[in-house]
Amino acid sequence: MLFGLFAVVALTVVADRNAAAAATSFAALLTLGCASFLRSWFRRFTTEIVVTDRRIIYKMGWIARRTREMNITKVETVDVRQSVIGRGL
Repeated sequence: MLFGLFAVVALTVVADRNAAAAATSFAALLTLGCASFLRSWFRRFTTEIVVTDRRIIYKMGWIARRTREMNITKVETVDVRQSVIGRGL
């Protein structure tokens, strides 16, 4: 979405007479950005990770559910990456 905003500003500055092309490109890039965001959000919303004292369970999907399980004895390391916003929530 931010890329679309930069594209509109650049097109408006470079081609001041062609505001319709700038608005069209902004709308297209904004639509693609929103679609990408919604797809990622939905994937994260429908994924469930459960860690118990015996196993790790990873469930994905909304209608067709895929489940993976792993015994805790087979896990050697865990790497957690969180953004600042993720830590705040």
